[in-house]
Amino acid sequence: MNKLSPAGFPLRLLAYLNDKSLLFLPSATVIFFISKNDTLTSIWQGIIILLIVVIFLFLFGMAYGVFFTYFFGGDLGKLLTGLRVRAQAGEKLPFNKILFRQLLSYRFSWLLFGLGFLSIFKDPNKQAWHDKTVDSNVFKVQPLLPLGLITLLVLLGVHAYFLKTSFDNFLNNPAKQEVLSLAAAYNQSKAAPQVSQQISDQQKIVVELVDSKKFDEALKAAQTMLQNSKTDLEKAYSYGTIGDIYLVQGNPVEAKKSYLESLKYSTKLYPVYSGLSEIAVDEKNYQQAEEYIRKSIDINPDLANSYYRLGIIMFLSKDQTQAVSNLEKAIQMDPNNQLYKSDLAKVKSGEQATPLQTDSASRPVAPQTRAATPAPATLNYTQQDIDDWKALTDFADKNLKDMQIFINNPKYDQTKVQRVNFLLTQMKSIAGRLYNKMQKGEVLTVQDEKDITIFDEDYLEEQKLVKELFPQP
Repeated sequence: MNKLSPAGFPLRLLAYLNDKSLLFLPSATVIFFISKNDTLTSIWQGIIILLIVVIFLFLFGMAYGVFFTYFFGGDLGKLLTGLRVRAQAGEKLPFNKILFRQLLSYRFSWLLFGLGFLSIFKDPNKQAWHDKTVDSNVFKVQPLLPLGLITLLVLLGVHAYFLKTSFDNFLNNPAKQEVLSLAAAYNQSKAAPQVSQQISDQQKIVVELVDSKKFDEALKAAQTMLQNSKTDLEKAYSYGTIGDIYLVQGNPVEAKKSYLESLKYSTKLYPVYSGLSEIAVDEKNYQQAEEYIRKSIDINPDLANSYYRLGIIMFLSKDQTQAVSNLEKAIQMDPNNQLYKSDLAKVKSGEQATPLQTDSASRPVAPQTRAATPAPATLNYTQQDIDDWKALTDFADKNLKDMQIFINNPKYDQTKVQRVNFLLTQMKSIAGRLYNKMQKGEVLTVQDEKDITIFDEDYLEEQKLVKELFPQP
């Protein structure tokens, strides 16, 4: 026993790394199998299992160290490296000292960034702090350095394979789409807050009444919405709807009052800021118009029409650089919009652009009436425009029918399903009315232009929600 020599720091470190690599294998295996699960639910279940395994290994690790040291003279890492824990004199360490060494004094050596272990370098007996507390040491009993090194390399290779494969699995896992959808849903909830089904249904009635030019009835229906509103968000939504009705009627004073009332209850409804921006342009208060439209963009940055409006406002404010930048942004988001391109060319040449013109998402540009001031009626549309509006009516009608199978289906987010259903209903109503009007050869007015803007915004929101509900692999 007296011939045993104490192990130095490098050899003890090798034993430690071997031991921890062996103990981590169960966790790495669980992570590997979690990464192969293809649903978010099963991943959460796997994470729970992993937590249980980690807790078990933590508790097992303490008991295991005591057990192996008492019966075999060291943990698996030390056995593979040819090391044994003994009393300083060389005899077997008593159980009570092993217990104290493994559970308490071992933690003592970790203090001050592991200074207790580094003391091995300078200690004449190569003892760590936890060795000294129970008068123990770690001795070399077999020349197994090559075996220890080979074992560590093999274990590190296994861990590298598990971790790389697990990482690749997570990146390519279908469940990743669920995570992205949840994140998108969170962002969408900030951009387009949702209201109860009752309020949503009442809003449909308001839209139909406005489409029929029954503004007094629409206001009464909106007031009913307000009375039935239970949350601050629903009250804000109702006041915003009332503001929209007044704005369509050409009553910006009452519209502004309703919009400002809406902001008292919620500052998350971007259409309210868009309406206030339009009123500010009418008042030639371009600085305030800019502030409002920028707030609208902050809430929902995905509408090309908002950047177009900002570009026109900056042009009216005589900031050509910002005007060009925002109009180019609008074109980048909606590259087929000829109006945006036309007004960008006008802005660059210094001509008068059309303030707050409509946005056309996937169709020909509608007659270009001027939204900021009363405009003359126009018949500036072609047979192709009529055909396109008929196609858009059919598009909305078909998608409305297709959406019915997803209503009350627990697999799909019903808040989003109901929102898409509402948007398609509104789009069908607007497109159908415009198609009928053009087919009869009737003139298009400022009100029609506002409806086209609503259609475009509905279309963009509907497309975004559909992508979230039915993500492509």
